[in-house]
Amino acid sequence: MTFARGVFTGAILGAVTALALVASWWLVTSKPPQKAKSAAAPPAKVDKPLKEDEIQRITLTPSGWRAAHARLLLIRGQRKREVFEHALATGEVSYTPVVAAAAEGAVPLHVHWSP
Repeated sequence: MTFARGVFTGAILGAVTALALVASWWLVTSKPPQKAKSAAAPPAKVDKPLKEDEIQRITLTPSGWRAAHARLLLIRGQRKREVFEHALATGEVSYTPVVAAAAEGAVPLHVHWSP
């Protein structure tokens, strides 16, 4: 074997070894093929859905609204908006406890109104 043939043989064996290592790495790290997903499951069935008309109000204690990350208030109807604005202007906490909720807490109260 001549020197040139030895270099050529070493280069070929080195390339084959490198290719084998890359192929082994690819086989080890590749994810197996995933099966096609079956049809989506039907939505959950609620036996007795709750209607909005059945809900009178939701009450949150002062410790609950002080610890909240976000505070939102939804006012529905022109009359309730007028009462809320009057309570904020006068500060009547005993008549409208929502004023206390607006005044307390580290996070500002975001008020939303719909007619």
